[in-house]
Amino acid sequence: MNLKKSRSEKGIVLIIVLIVIAILTTLVVDLMYFTHIDIEISSNTRDELKSRYIAKSGVYVIAGTLKNEPLENITAFASNFGDQVGDSKGYWTIQIPFLPFGDGSLSIKVIDERSKINLNALVNQTTNDVDRQVHAELTELFRMLGVDNSKSSLFIASLTNWLDRPISGSRNDQNPAGANGDFYAGLENPYQIKD
Repeated sequence: MNLKKSRSEKGIVLIIVLIVIAILTTLVVDLMYFTHIDIEISSNTRDELKSRYIAKSGVYVIAGTLKNEPLENITAFASNFGDQVGDSKGYWTIQIPFLPFGDGSLSIKVIDERSKINLNALVNQTTNDVDRQVHAELTELFRMLGVDNSKSSLFIASLTNWLDRPISGSRNDQNPAGANGDFYAGLENPYQIKD
């Protein structure tokens, strides 16, 4: 009888040992997995921080250069690393596609804000008059892009009608050729425009 009891106890001990080993193996595998994930997250955070500071450095380098150097020196510097473009109106762009910096590299593009067209300036919100210079710039832009003259005129007229506002005693519709409230009210998802 003692012999049988001893064998069954050995079997139970063997099963308990196997269960404990299985549990420990699962815990070790989970620990390894979560450790690997934590290392990846830490590595990504480190790389993100480095990238952020490299980007900030690029911004500060260009800002300091623009502040302290004449434009001729800046374009000469940029021509060593990339492209620079200027035009007769004094607008300029500097582009440096690859500049090694620390553990990374910078790609820099600086655009003169004066070279952009402010669409909101098409209609003066005080007088409700069309700004002829902005109108001419838009017309020239569409011409350079190869847009048909009738389409560009319709777009500019619609934009003018969108931007102008009702002023008592003024001519509210700057250009009757543009889209008006009836056009927008007839769309699949109709809405009222502000004028």
